[in-house]
Amino acid sequence: MTGQVNINECIKWVKQAGVMALEHYKNPEMSLKGTQDYLSQADKQIENFLIEKLEQAYSGHSILAEESGGDLGQSGFIIDPLDGTENFLRKIPMWGICLSFIENKKVTWGIIFNPVTDELFIGERGKGATLNGKKLQVSNIKNLNECCVCLGHSYRTDNSHLHRIKGELIKNKVSLRLGGSGAIGLAYVAAGRYDAFIEEHLQIWDFIHASIMIEEAGGYFYPFDIEKSVKGGAAGVGVNEKLKTQILEIYESTKGRL
Repeated sequence: MTGQVNINECIKWVKQAGVMALEHYKNPEMSLKGTQDYLSQADKQIENFLIEKLEQAYSGHSILAEESGGDLGQSGFIIDPLDGTENFLRKIPMWGICLSFIENKKVTWGIIFNPVTDELFIGERGKGATLNGKKLQVSNIKNLNECCVCLGHSYRTDNSHLHRIKGELIKNKVSLRLGGSGAIGLAYVAAGRYDAFIEEHLQIWDFIHASIMIEEAGGYFYPFDIEKSVKGGAAGVGVNEKLKTQILEIYESTKGRL
């Protein structure tokens, strides 16, 4: 490898990628990968740009990217060039450019940047989580009937369990949201905007960046199967500590119910 990984240099590249994204955002072009599964021209350009920069600076590290693939090595980068592509294409300003670094298969830091709102979320292991330089803290809400939960869904998987979760949350008078971006939704948990985020089908590039933010902001992230998330998608929950027991109980108790 060609030197110690510098998070500030990586932040600079992510912000440069944000400028590219905003140009495409004015008049986005897209194609379909599957049912409600979109790919924009911005995805390709941003991913290629970040891969090029990372390969030039840190050639000894692996790179796993949503569109290009790759390997999840012991030490390397994970890229989601544009999380929330449909939001991007519909000009809904809830999407982000995501980059993380892992060492010994454990995330060291994660970056999520939303160029529309100019919000830069960063989580660094042992150093906390920030939004535009200000410290993040998960919410203190402890009652289900006072909390706001964001749900994510994908047509790549059966959503019957998610419907049961939704029904149980409604029964408990929870305020619900559907955001369209797992990365942003989880970052919002770290920021205390949502009290929890639940999705049945997350891939590693959807959640890894925000998982460290939630943990460093005093919350709890539960990847139900991290290896499965690399291979094809798995469930994950991000939640503040005071709601953790109740939210996970709802998740587990609704499994397999007819």
